[in-house]
Amino acid sequence: LPPEEAAETREIFTTAGLALILLASPTTADARLDTLSAMAEGYLYYVSFAGVTGASERLDSSAASARLRDLRSRSSVPVVAGFGIKDAASAAAMAVEADGVVVGSALVAAL
Repeated sequence: LPPEEAAETREIFTTAGLALILLASPTTADARLDTLSAMAEGYLYYVSFAGVTGASERLDSSAASARLRDLRSRSSVPVVAGFGIKDAASAAAMAVEADGVVVGSALVAAL
């Protein structure tokens, strides 16, 4: 849900004590990153590569690390990385710069 269209949903979430989690990606423009960072609650979810989760055999953690450092410098909330993180090695690589990691690809593979 784009944050510009989320006012009603954000209000409902806030009333329920929930955070509306926003997403940033490798293709998100700098001006948009500033907007997302300013509006983020709970944490900012970084989609670590453009594509379908679990489709990449090897995550480019060096490119993601640079972007995560940039996001963390902009954001007042933790930055969590996900998408393409499917095992302990890829999680450890992303955890160097991320405040947390999401291993959804393992769930997709199991299903």
